[in-house]
Amino acid sequence: MRWVVPAAALVACGPAVPAGGTSTGEMTSTASSTGTVGSPATSGDSTTSGDAITSGGSSATTAEAPTGGTTEPLEPCSEVYEGSLYIGPDTDLASLANLGRVTEVLTIALAKREQPDLSFLPCLHTVDLLLQIDYNLTLETTAGLVNLKKIGGLWFWNNPVLLEVTGFGQIEEVGLLSLRSNHTLKEIHLESLHTVQSLEIGYCEHEKPSAYHLALADLKGFSGLTDVPSIVINGNEALMSVDLFNALASNGGPPPSSAEVRFNPLLPETLVHEKLDALGVKNREVCGNMKGDPECFCPPGE
Repeated sequence: MRWVVPAAALVACGPAVPAGGTSTGEMTSTASSTGTVGSPATSGDSTTSGDAITSGGSSATTAEAPTGGTTEPLEPCSEVYEGSLYIGPDTDLASLANLGRVTEVLTIALAKREQPDLSFLPCLHTVDLLLQIDYNLTLETTAGLVNLKKIGGLWFWNNPVLLEVTGFGQIEEVGLLSLRSNHTLKEIHLESLHTVQSLEIGYCEHEKPSAYHLALADLKGFSGLTDVPSIVINGNEALMSVDLFNALASNGGPPPSSAEVRFNPLLPETLVHEKLDALGVKNREVCGNMKGDPECFCPPGE
């Protein structure tokens, strides 16, 4: 399947990880006080060139300090990865303990590796473009990102045993939020979010739901939303309510510019129209839902 980032979200998202799942960039660490780590020493910072952390599991190397200098421990959470970083099945997770920022895309794709949460990134506070949590076959919760304060965009794809989206309590704004193919997902806790430029929950293809959200019955975890210009809720097999529309109405933000709600077989279509009418959404595509318009089609790859 091909996914195209909406133009409105590109401000926050940017390029995806290169094919083959490799990291492209370098690790920079800020040294403390008068000491420097790395070579050459410049302005109290050090840079490790090359693929600092890759899917092969190699970690950033530290060169010896110049002659006559001193080497002191790095400040906590001081490492910055310049570029896009791929964390795969063979990555040395312990090497990420001091990682504070990724300047482009951070992809977490652990496949069959046993890792039920994201606690291996305790220092991560910023992902400038996009945080991709994609293809993690043992991930049960996204808890563990205790320091995360800023991300450009966020998606959760292909995490078949994920039960809850949580741990983003300091995030108030993202460009893109996308969820798809999280088979056991029951709860979404993103109450701190107030602005999402493009919100996508689920997926449909041709004339059938294809979100593979088989346990997601409601969208109660969006109580803080005030501004969502683009909303897509498609193909969620178990969804029975659209609570996020209630949140938008209660919080008094501007009406969404557009809304698509298609092929959610347990979601009453009359209810969707009522909520969108209350919000003043004129540009809408609503069809294929419970007791709704059967003339509905989702172009593949949309």
